Amino acid sequence: MAGYTADQAPTSRSGPFDRLADGIHRGIVSVDKAINKVIPEEFNPFYYLGGITNVLWVLLVPTGIFLWFYYKPTTSEAFASVDYLTNGVFFGNIIRAIHRYAGDGMIIMAVLHMVRNLFTDRYRGFRDVPWVSGVFLLLLTGVVGLTGYLLVWDQRALVVTDAIVKVLLSLDLIIGGLGTFFARALLAGDSPNNLTLARMFFLHVGPAVLIFFFLWVHYLRLHRPKIWPPAFVTLLTIGAVLLVAGLLPVEKSLPATQPMMADQANIFYDVFYLWPVLLLQTASPAVVLGVLALIFGALFVLPWLPQKAHRYVNVAAVIPENCTGCQLCAIDCPFDAIVMVAGANPDPKRNELAVVNDDKCAECGICVGACPFHAINLPLMDEYAVRDKVVALLQ
Repeated sequence: MAGYTADQAPTSRSGPFDRLADGIHRGIVSVDKAINKVIPEEFNPFYYLGGITNVLWVLLVPTGIFLWFYYKPTTSEAFASVDYLTNGVFFGNIIRAIHRYAGDGMIIMAVLHMVRNLFTDRYRGFRDVPWVSGVFLLLLTGVVGLTGYLLVWDQRALVVTDAIVKVLLSLDLIIGGLGTFFARALLAGDSPNNLTLARMFFLHVGPAVLIFFFLWVHYLRLHRPKIWPPAFVTLLTIGAVLLVAGLLPVEKSLPATQPMMADQANIFYDVFYLWPVLLLQTASPAVVLGVLALIFGALFVLPWLPQKAHRYVNVAAVIPENCTGCQLCAIDCPFDAIVMVAGANPDPKRNELAVVNDDKCAECGICVGACPFHAINLPLMDEYAVRDKVVALLQ
């Protein structure tokens, strides 16, 4: 196993982006401390952004199935079916609003979760799989939300569909005919028709199913993932969605079958999902496509970009002569970075030896606290030195 010495400790980062990242990191910690002074630390919602996202996803699934029962994916009946659900079904307007605002909340929490992990440097090395699967989840969530607005088939849906087609056609600038092919495949022809809505419906439900798979991948590398927040935070999240759904009914619009209103400025666009459409009002389709490609391309490659001062240089190290093979460190490691290897212990009476997987170690020190035999340590953060510093601060 690779060893590390004090002279390998990371130097302070000095680049402009590094200073910005460190400043945001300090800001995140300051916000956490401020919230923890007001409410108990175990209820701090910023500690459970991923779990809150899961709660909102759980709200979206049953409400989406309920909407599915009434929806008719044809250009002549789609708007009428949504209107009947909203105004003719008992509590239909509330359920539709819950679905809408839970979707908004999900994308907000997912982005905050990603930003927090980015600026606290929790996306490299052993966290590359959760990060990349999280980017896929963000992309799928965006597709599900975008197509959800198209299924209403109101005048906003016409504008959004036209925007999507324009962005797709800009692919012709890269490879001739590629954008035209994708645009025709999406519309099932040259203009919107019944098959268009059928395909939008598939693009709404299909990626939603894929979200379950990528959630499994997202947690696969974690030993004991926290996929659900405490009961108080869960109830607070559900209550917030219900409150917003009750106070802010889903906005009304005209059906796509009516002539387009002259003043399109009155059309409401959900900024969380439809921001590319708003950007298209001031930029060309090629620019919008470039922005989307740049954002998701950068997010996908972030874990492997070079870093001047790599932070993970303090990987836990096992002291073989002290290891009893008790497995406490392996049990407590939240990242499944420690395995017990039979027959590797230098003491034949002890048999198993703890071995650290450097690629998974988060340098969190939990294993050091779990071991009662001083058989594992962080080379750059000796437990005795840490204890002495803590005692000195307490005196």
